[in-house]
Amino acid sequence: MPPLPDDETIGFHAEQAIENSLKSWVSALGLLYAKDHNLDSLIGTLQAASDETELQTSAAEALAWLTDYAVAYGSGDAIMPLEDPMGLVRATLNLVDRVTQETSRLMAYDMTIDSAIALAYNSLQFLRDSGGQRSNPE
Repeated sequence: MPPLPDDETIGFHAEQAIENSLKSWVSALGLLYAKDHNLDSLIGTLQAASDETELQTSAAEALAWLTDYAVAYGSGDAIMPLEDPMGLVRATLNLVDRVTQETSRLMAYDMTIDSAIALAYNSLQFLRDSGGQRSNPE
């Protein structure tokens, strides 16, 4: 397997996958979201919309700290080590899969054609393809 990319790249793609899947879910509920990269804002929108969002939003809350990765990565200041990169990949894959199922149920069609889900899956694919051993920079 290829080595994992650096922590910052993993964190950025995990955040993007979660952000875009949550935006798709908000859209499926017929709601609007801010044009920013704030996971807490998206989670708040979902929680205010329905009690049925609790399971997925609880999991998303646990990963909301990834907003910092997106900001740092975008500004070129991303030096943020991860304690468990593969654990983050697994948690991201699990959350996005659950959110996608819920969004698909709401929309009654295959969400792989939805642009936000497509973006989420691009980031997920990057994480899946990278799922191997970590490189050992020296």
